[in-house]
Amino acid sequence: MASKITAYFTQTKEELLRVSWPARETVIKHTLLVVGISLGLAVILGGADFLFTYGLTKIITR
Repeated sequence: MASKITAYFTQTKEELLRVSWPARETVIKHTLLVVGISLGLAVILGGADFLFTYGLTKIITR
């Protein structure tokens, strides 16, 4: 059992050495893009939620 675990970690290390890692600048750009899109969607969905809540409140409390 221990030899299988050791083999697994050895093979994992070998595979990670073959990975073509992106440049630091690429990672930063993509991370900022994801954060920006997430914040934009949060603002849009929050605004829609506010408008629907406000509209339904006005309709219900008439």
